[in-house]
Amino acid sequence: MQQRWSATSRFLAALGKTRPPQRTVTAEVATSSRLADVTAAAPFVWKDFSRFVEVAPVEHGWLVLWGTFREAGRTRELAGSRTYADLRGARRRVADAAFELTRDPALVAEAVRRFDHTPFAPHNAAPPLDPL
Repeated sequence: MQQRWSATSRFLAALGKTRPPQRTVTAEVATSSRLADVTAAAPFVWKDFSRFVEVAPVEHGWLVLWGTFREAGRTRELAGSRTYADLRGARRRVADAAFELTRDPALVAEAVRRFDHTPFAPHNAAPPLDPL
């Protein structure tokens, strides 16, 4: 198979130099590193084209994130996030978030069905914080 060379590569090869290796492009998933750590370990992720809903265990319960992907998936725009003390509240938020993003009851049913079939690890949440 014949390899194609760009004009820059041919010029550098004529000088006896090699082109520096290209850097890999990594998409920044979230603005905060703590949020990126939480979403990396999310046991439940539902995606539909450019929309997503994620559920992850956090110190005081279950964090639910939902939003849309922008720029062909390179960035995520959060539409909301909420923490729930138990999985029942998180399940309800998954349904509400899927409906908010899609407005399609069939996709809401799919998201809830996938949530129900996800094997969540036991999670002992810390007691809720005292109100201010």
